[in-house]
Amino acid sequence: MKTATITIKLTNARPVTIDKNDWPVCASACYSWFDGEFECQANRTRDGFLEVRTHEDGRILIFARANTSSNWRGEGDTHSHAGIILGVADDRSDDSVIQSILTVAIDCADGSAEWEHLAADCIADLPAEVI
Repeated sequence: MKTATITIKLTNARPVTIDKNDWPVCASACYSWFDGEFECQANRTRDGFLEVRTHEDGRILIFARANTSSNWRGEGDTHSHAGIILGVADDRSDDSVIQSILTVAIDCADGSAEWEHLAADCIADLPAEVI
């Protein structure tokens, strides 16, 4: 069986490579925007995602990616990444995870308002708390 690995760029740390099977997705959110009626004909596009993955040893990985593209002269493409890993010794309380999601969203924000909604959608996708 082939190992499904991905490399994730973290904020203020070197990238990490993980096996997707060892780090299941706990919560995620994504967005896509384009001008015009059809994406294939768009002059400007934006997309991004925010994801939370957990490891069985208790570590939590929160990361995001944003891309913008423009076909207009003088405007370029941008790609931004952000990520945080909460280790076993770190505070992994719900409040800490939520704050980390918000921090990653702010770090990756490409100037578009979608990131506030993206963070809220990712937080809403976390496993429900039993009360």
